[in-house]
Amino acid sequence: SYVYREHRASTQAAGFKLFYSHARNDKWKHVWAYLRDSGVRVIHLTRTNLLDRYLSYQLALRSGRWVQLEGEQSSPEQPIVIDPRDCFKSFHKSLWYQEQTEHFFSRGPLLRVTFESLCDDMAAETNGIQEFLGIEVRHLTARLCRQRRQTKTELIQNYDALREELRHWVDSGWAREEWLDFFDDA
Repeated sequence: SYVYREHRASTQAAGFKLFYSHARNDKWKHVWAYLRDSGVRVIHLTRTNLLDRYLSYQLALRSGRWVQLEGEQSSPEQPIVIDPRDCFKSFHKSLWYQEQTEHFFSRGPLLRVTFESLCDDMAAETNGIQEFLGIEVRHLTARLCRQRRQTKTELIQNYDALREELRHWVDSGWAREEWLDFFDDA
């Protein structure tokens, strides 16, 4: 009713956000097959730094705040303790979802965009997205902004211990070595 409805004449494209876990129950799972087989253009937005993703998720769970509009004030977050097992399991699960999604939508038009590239150069990324959608390229702005203002070392109380635990997981073959790059202290 939102996407497949009448839009203003100036609207060139309409879309929606679908998380990996959305529409998975029996009543809604047909949505995924429909999207794959309908020829809709899929923009697969991922986050390269899975520790940043996990931290943002944990902070949002704690605060109940999932978005922040530009100009809104945010108060400093209190540090949290991250459970290594839960964190690293979430890395595995995120990568599994990403790979499954890439495979699932591989027959149709799919554009891969990372959160980091969008933040680094929004103009270039949004231009590429508009070209992918086949619409007139315009300068776009976002009303949303990043919520987190503090570094990971300020927000993760057990940051050093978490990094050391990951080293053990890497050495034992349970984690990928490139995950150590997520601990960039930013």
